Amino acid sequence: MQLGREAPPGEPEDPLPLRLIFQTSPDLKHDSSTDALPFSIKQFAVNRFQCIQQCHISDIPIDTRWIFILGDNGDGKTSLLQALAVGMWGDEDARHLLGERHECQIELEYQTNQMNHINRFRWNNGQWSPVSKPGSFLAYGPSRLLIQGMQSLKDEREQSPVAGLHRQEVHLRNIEEWFQRQRLDAGDRKDPLAYDRISNVKKMLVELMPNVEDILFEGQDVWYIEKGQRVPAHHLSAGHKSILAMIGDMTIRLMEQQPKTVDPKDLFGIVLIDELVVHLHPNWQARYPGILSRVFPKVQFIATTHSPIPLMGAPLESVFLKVTRTKETGTSVERLDLDVTRLLPNTLLTSPLFDMESLINPHNVDLKTLHTETNYWEIEDKEERRAKLQRLAENNILPDFPRFKQDEASE
Repeated sequence: MQLGREAPPGEPEDPLPLRLIFQTSPDLKHDSSTDALPFSIKQFAVNRFQCIQQCHISDIPIDTRWIFILGDNGDGKTSLLQALAVGMWGDEDARHLLGERHECQIELEYQTNQMNHINRFRWNNGQWSPVSKPGSFLAYGPSRLLIQGMQSLKDEREQSPVAGLHRQEVHLRNIEEWFQRQRLDAGDRKDPLAYDRISNVKKMLVELMPNVEDILFEGQDVWYIEKGQRVPAHHLSAGHKSILAMIGDMTIRLMEQQPKTVDPKDLFGIVLIDELVVHLHPNWQARYPGILSRVFPKVQFIATTHSPIPLMGAPLESVFLKVTRTKETGTSVERLDLDVTRLLPNTLLTSPLFDMESLINPHNVDLKTLHTETNYWEIEDKEERRAKLQRLAENNILPDFPRFKQDEASE
């Protein structure tokens, strides 16, 4: 689909087309038995946004729990996330991302409660067309360790819900301050559901942080039981801290937009995450997408990753987008329909999702010694049997193989 042309230096560019998405599209589903999400992206088209010259992805089912964006460093994964954020949220940060002397166009179809809408964002040399900003839309960059201090609450509350994707210095909302406000409201009887809300959010955070067994409240202090040790938030591991910061910010913002909600399982929205599994151990990377979908079953996640491990835990209702970039055409986006439930990490890495040509260590000089077992325990079992046979051979002991009686063999 030709959406426009980037002109050579000194030549004028083609004018932006009037439309990229002409009309709303039919609703599709991965599985007729699954529920549609309350809020999800159905298609998007991007023209001249940073390294993306043109792309159009359509026919995204309305029960898609995850959209994974994959590609090499510098190919445009973050640019695609930022384009989606601008297309959904509008001009905020567009000047920072695009500059004054630039033209771009982003159009995006989404559905809310099975009603379809199209946002049309157009940036023309610093002038922009406004879009309708749907609530419950959040975006996070790869830097997710900065949590707001109590003294900066007012400033942080005024920040855009997509600011963290565009700027690294953004501080995320403080879940401990939220707990404190909820406890005060419960004590003053301002909110009869506050204690239930605290209990549900606490349970959700413990389920998401792999080695945190409990969260304790003592006065204004919050303690985390991490592998049996009682620590404050700033002493948590980087993996736990990144989960606490992002999920805390996400929970606060969605609950402010949906104030009658008591259980995180009832929150809905679209959440963009750049570098999904940063700071996480591979064991938790594989489980993270599934757990996020379990504790937030009504949220659509759109995430970039360099790791094949989280794809091993990708829900069945997932879509995979591959970005590639060349000097001639810039970044292109392609949808790849692969059944990742049938692939191990080695086959994932050599699939079109990651394009690795070889998984063999370059220092291996004898391919006969290469282990091709599916797990490490098979290697240990094989080595143990080999050592046992070596000991028997050294002692001239023949293995006691089963023998059949002559009459049994003749039968």
